[in-house]
Amino acid sequence: MKIKISLKDVIKGPILTEKALADQTVGKYHLWVHPEATKGQVANACQEIFSITPVSINTGTLKGKEKFNFRTRKTVKKPLRKKAILTLKKGEKIKQLLVKEK
Repeated sequence: MKIKISLKDVIKGPILTEKALADQTVGKYHLWVHPEATKGQVANACQEIFSITPVSINTGTLKGKEKFNFRTRKTVKKPLRKKAILTLKKGEKIKQLLVKEK
């Protein structure tokens, strides 16, 4: 069953890790997306928000872990997360996601 997600809710934010920042030089951008968003919805959101059309989109779902809270003696379930890796055409960049170096 598909859930209707608004375009502004599809993309949650960028992933800022060393690997993600290194991939930006090659033209790949890593984003956190809504767990139930499809590749088509991610592509439409990128076109609407960033004014770019990605060449390809790879998605991956990260399961939420169960952690034990020692103080309360209860297990806590972390939420499900999904990430998307956008590949752009050579020479294209997303200005909003570029990180400035010193």
